[in-house]
Amino acid sequence: MLALEAEFPQVGSTAWLKPNRDRPEAEPVRILQHNRDGTRLISRTTAWPREASTANLRVELDQLTATPEEAMPRGPRRAPFNRKRR
Repeated sequence: MLALEAEFPQVGSTAWLKPNRDRPEAEPVRILQHNRDGTRLISRTTAWPREASTANLRVELDQLTATPEEAMPRGPRRAPFNRKRR
C-alpha cells in the first residue's frame, strides 16, 4: 500500500473511535471504505490478536472524530470511589 497521508474523513485517514459502554477509552482507527449507506468500514489499530474477528468494524460517521480530544466526552469527571477497609 502507498504511504500517503489522507485528511479526515477520507479513505486511508486515521480517526478516533468514540468510547461507548464496551470501550471506555477513545481508540485510534483507520478508515478503509465509504459505504453507500453512509457508514464507514474501519480497521482497529489496537486490536489484540485474539480479537482478529473484530478488527474491522462498520460504524456511523458520527462515531468517528479527527482527534482524541474530540472523541472523549466533556463534562465533570467523577473521582474514583476508594473505600478504606478496616
